[in-house]
Amino acid sequence: MTRPIEMTIRDIDTQAMREWCEILRDDNPIHLDPAKAEALGFGSRTVNPGPANLAYLLTLIENAAPGMTPISLEAAFLGNVMSGDVAVATGQIDDGKARMELRVTSDGAAERTVLMAEVRLKPIDGTGVD
Repeated sequence: MTRPIEMTIRDIDTQAMREWCEILRDDNPIHLDPAKAEALGFGSRTVNPGPANLAYLLTLIENAAPGMTPISLEAAFLGNVMSGDVAVATGQIDDGKARMELRVTSDGAAERTVLMAEVRLKPIDGTGVD
């Protein structure tokens, strides 16, 4: 049975970006300094770290499928999430697989897909594993 799932992340926050960079030990200035991001061609806003974007999709699974855990993940990073963006994680869970995407909008611009992923799931108790 297919179950659609969705979660909105409003106003991607620069403080959260800083925390992600600390956790990841990522000192790339595009995540922390708007002037550096602009000088490197990303515009005047900082770029959210890629693992943070993937975490939005994994949080969506955690919220939508309690009792399930990921056993494999394939992801395609298609664009950047910027500070101030609104992100919408959507997808569906069907037969032990979650197919998801992350879309963003900002400043009235058209919505764009920045991340697509497919995650195989299994029950936390280990039943139903191939």
